[in-house]
Order: sequence, then C-alpha cells, then structure tokens
Amino acid sequence: MSDGVYAAIGTEGKQVVIAFSQDAGCSTPANISRWIMDAEQCISITQAMADAAFQADTSIKPVGPTLKATLVEQHRMKLTARFALMLNTLRHNPERSDGQIAQSLVDAALSEIF
Repeated sequence: MSDGVYAAIGTEGKQVVIAFSQDAGCSTPANISRWIMDAEQCISITQAMADAAFQADTSIKPVGPTLKATLVEQHRMKLTARFALMLNTLRHNPERSDGQIAQSLVDAALSEIF
C-alpha cells in the first residue's frame, strides 16, 4: 500500500481480518489497525476493489457482461492473428509434432489468460 501503510490478510473463524500497520511487520498500527468482516461482505468489497483496479490499470470502467463480451472479442481477435502466425511458423519445422504445435498454442493462450 502507499504512504508506508501495509496490510496483512488472514482469517479468524468465518471472518476475514485485514490488519493495517505503518511497517511491513505489522507491529506499528495505522489509523485503522484491524478490519474484521464477514466472508460475504469481503467478497463484495473484493469485487469492487478488483473492478477499481481494472479501471485504474486499463482506463476502462467495468460495466458487467457487455464489457466482458467486448474484452473477450478483443482477445479472440488478437489471439486468432497470433495463432495464425504461430501455426504458419511452426508448420514449417518438420521436426515438430502436432502435439508440440498444440502445446505451443495452448501455452500462448494460457499466458494471455493468466
């Protein structure tokens, strides 16, 4: 976190605990030293944080399924062109088996997703 405030996340029973501190060892409390919440509340906050992080990173505001479909289509077009180029290159090497070519394509797809 910025300004020298650090957070440690853990659980206590069925609750999520976020401990804030002024140092990485969490020994000097920050203005809010502990925040305890139910799992359902934490999931809602996490989704909101993920949406905000996505918007901060991409300058695109998440607006649900419509945006998701647009992003999927953009990635599909990008990967289609990339795979076509990869296939053209990989097919010219007679030493590569179909399995090796397929593995290369899967690796490229997963590197885009994860």
